Amino acid sequence: TLSPATFTPVVKAAESALKAARSRRAADMPCLGAALAAHARAFLLSGAPKTAWRSAKDAARCFRKVGQTRPRARAMALWAEADFVLGYHREARGTAQSALALFEKIGDSEGVALCRE
Repeated sequence: TLSPATFTPVVKAAESALKAARSRRAADMPCLGAALAAHARAFLLSGAPKTAWRSAKDAARCFRKVGQTRPRARAMALWAEADFVLGYHREARGTAQSALALFEKIGDSEGVALCRE
């Protein structure tokens, strides 16, 4: 298992990408959503689930605004994972079930498998 410190360069890169997206492409929801999702993943891996939770939730909202179902469902799966790590098991289950429903709707078997883990 890798230690959270291993991900410091990844976290810094994700923070830079998010800062750039917010300052240069704030109205570009797919771009901002992707930066937020990367930020969430980096922080989840680095042991900062609260920051990951916030970014994943914001990413899901960005993707919802533009009707991008697959990235929205992936962001929701990250959100559920962060909820679980934070000990919010009921919320994690609800968010994971919502993500699962989206994955099933679009026929994404990999996403379905991810939500059933």
